[in-house]
Amino acid sequence: MHAREGRTPLRLLPPTGGIRGAERGAGPDARPRLEAALPCAGRGEGTLSQAVRAFGLRRSRYVGLAKTGLQQVCTAAAMNVSRVVRWLDGVPRARTRVTRFAALAQPA
Repeated sequence: MHAREGRTPLRLLPPTGGIRGAERGAGPDARPRLEAALPCAGRGEGTLSQAVRAFGLRRSRYVGLAKTGLQQVCTAAAMNVSRVVRWLDGVPRARTRVTRFAALAQPA
């Protein structure tokens, strides 16, 4: 901690690899690791998209890390409640949309 500022300096962590690391993997065994990592990425992106579109999580309403973190926790709780209510009402989950390019490859 800096005595003058009273704040902890920001530390950036080195990248951990992820999908890009699997793409750069040495040899032919990199492709299965990449395919195994992709389904996890899709689920997280869907949740993030729902948070941004339906719950307004693109910008924080508050200033400060503690209040912003509290807003994120409250938004996550609201998302969970929304999902439980939709599940109890029997509303099916939306199907993943097929892009126009991918639709060309599907049989007619």
